[in-house]
Amino acid sequence: MTESKCPISGASSTSESKCPFTGPTKVMSYPNAAKANDKGIITGLTNKRSSDGMGLPDAISPSNIDLIVATAPVVAPRMLDITKCFYTNVLGKHPELLQFFNPAHNVQDSDHQPKALAASVVAYSTNIQDLSPLLVPGGAVEAICNRHAALEIHPMQYVVVHENLMNAIGEILGDIVTPEIAGAWSEAVLFLAKVFIDAEEALYKKLEEREGGWSG
Repeated sequence: MTESKCPISGASSTSESKCPFTGPTKVMSYPNAAKANDKGIITGLTNKRSSDGMGLPDAISPSNIDLIVATAPVVAPRMLDITKCFYTNVLGKHPELLQFFNPAHNVQDSDHQPKALAASVVAYSTNIQDLSPLLVPGGAVEAICNRHAALEIHPMQYVVVHENLMNAIGEILGDIVTPEIAGAWSEAVLFLAKVFIDAEEALYKKLEEREGGWSG
């Protein structure tokens, strides 16, 4: 029986209880990732709505849930670094996304938005085995969906978020993120994207069905 240390937490582990981050392979790609084909697709009002045809997962596989549960406690302390990296990268590539943020939060210089996203990701990963506390009426998911619908967030913007968040995870955590772990987090992010997209589409339809309602 050999003993090693987790590269993130520093905790000792045996070969029977191996740190899930231990792995020699650097992540070069992310399984299950939908792709945005060009920059313009994330802002056009003609973007296709709903998650139909996007190839997003209907559920998170049990093995990937286990990986999220195993890795979340050691990823959480680095989550603010990850979300700071995410916002730097995504706004560098897509400065037009600034229009969706409250100018008072000064998202490019303030920690307000990175902290909010970090807290949301930690809450999601903490509840990954049972998401019902986040999905209750008036809960976190409904509140986020209402804000997104008010801003007319479109499905392909979630693809951009997924790609840049996964890249930020790889950039901050580096070689310790194995392909299996990257795949688990990728699937979890894409599943949550589907939850948001479908819930927001329901809100858009409800608005359209009202007398004098419209969308776009």
